[in-house]
Amino acid sequence: MRFGRCIVAALLLVSAAACAGPGRAGSERVTYRASDFRSGEAVSLAELRGRPVLMTSWATWCTECRTELPALQRFWKEHRGTDLAVVAVNVDGGGGGRLARAMVEEFGLTMDLWVDSDGTFSSTFLALGVPATALVSADGALVRTWQGGVDFADPELVGAVGRALGGDAS
Repeated sequence: MRFGRCIVAALLLVSAAACAGPGRAGSERVTYRASDFRSGEAVSLAELRGRPVLMTSWATWCTECRTELPALQRFWKEHRGTDLAVVAVNVDGGGGGRLARAMVEEFGLTMDLWVDSDGTFSSTFLALGVPATALVSADGALVRTWQGGVDFADPELVGAVGRALGGDAS
């Protein structure tokens, strides 16, 4: 019984650390490859080097994503004139299928859309579920990962994005 409680406590600590913190913030560059949702061509985070990137994972089966995607689209429109790249990454597995295309059309998504073709979004960005949002610095390092749905007006997120853009934290 005591051993079981130790295992549970250890798992909770690891889980809490992944959820709460910036992960590998400030460490080496993140390598991530995917496919463009619309064209199917290979894309990578390296192509966006020099710009901070906000990436959110989503799936057709994710009910929280039905709120997250329109909010992300509004956030992208608000930041279109900046250097910030905003990418929604479909993690359905096959990605780009009929249901995913229907969601893109339903929400009028015009930001960059990628498909997690190798299934590595979670491990690359320390994401524990869907949706998850990761901020990558202009030099390619993971700044922070937010688990679950986020409020794109949250001062903490807005400040992190502002700092990544090299500006004020407000």
